[in-house]
Amino acid sequence: MDVQLSEKSCRGPYPGDIRLNCAIVGQEAFANISATDSTLLKGESLRFHHVRQGYARCSVLPIREDAMITDDRSIAAAAEKSGIRVLLIEKGDIALPGHEYGFIGGASAKISSDEVLFFGDIRAHRSWRAIRTFLEEYQCLPLYLPSPLTDFGGIIPIMEYV
Repeated sequence: MDVQLSEKSCRGPYPGDIRLNCAIVGQEAFANISATDSTLLKGESLRFHHVRQGYARCSVLPIREDAMITDDRSIAAAAEKSGIRVLLIEKGDIALPGHEYGFIGGASAKISSDEVLFFGDIRAHRSWRAIRTFLEEYQCLPLYLPSPLTDFGGIIPIMEYV
């Protein structure tokens, strides 16, 4: 694995905190290009798509290399244009302390090739039925914690399952 350092500090306030916030699904990468660190943009095997959402990774739950869940319309449009199947869910129903609401990518993690862990009870989300159906289509089991659905910023998996 080739490790590279960011050219600039990656800390807040916005947009300083989004320099590496890029949603990668298969070979497609979605980010607010104007605020993305140039080191990340040099990724040779990725095709970058500009989206308005600065918190692109936070806004996306990758399911497979060709499928994702998001509540962001600009990400959904770019993903669909690149051939990725998208479930566009309603905004809200995800807690993020200090903010109006959180994001699906920060409130979940793909923990194996066929399991998604939600950081709280996803069944309380108004788009739950659509999410459940979408996951079933990809033979993906939703697991959840017995608490309110909360955006903790996601996790960094040791192994990649998408």
